[in-house]
Amino acid sequence: MGAAGAPARGGVDVNAQLSADARRARRLLVGGLVGGVAAGVVGTVACLIGGGSQAGTSAAAAAIAVVVFFAVGQLVQVVCADLRPVWILVASLASYALRIGVLGLVLFLAWAHAAEWGLVRGVVAGQTVVGVVGWLAGEIWAFSRLRIPVFDSSTGDGRS
Repeated sequence: MGAAGAPARGGVDVNAQLSADARRARRLLVGGLVGGVAAGVVGTVACLIGGGSQAGTSAAAAAIAVVVFFAVGQLVQVVCADLRPVWILVASLASYALRIGVLGLVLFLAWAHAAEWGLVRGVVAGQTVVGVVGWLAGEIWAFSRLRIPVFDSSTGDGRS
């Protein structure tokens, strides 16, 4: 059964196929997407109204870059949620290194060719900050609503 007791796509409950860790990671992904996309839309519309099409395009490009950057990272967490912790760390660090490398190259090219590509550097920088804050706010909101079981591991002899 899906949301509200209705069967999910194809009669299969999508949540039943995921472990609890993967479901929590997916909820963080969705929360981040909601916050990041909302911040991107608001920032892009504000820049479009306040600065015209060039500012709006610059804001949209920055918003898309932020959402893709964070979504790929969180998607790695969803996919790797059931692996041993060391492999989750390896996957996360590899994903981060790749994403930073690609983002660094894209930003370098965007900064070097801003005039040719019609980008407003200040808008790109500002919208990047707005997008990151939006993504993190969405993720924090989702995290605050996660139900993570905590068990007392005390042995009763004063050691924990």
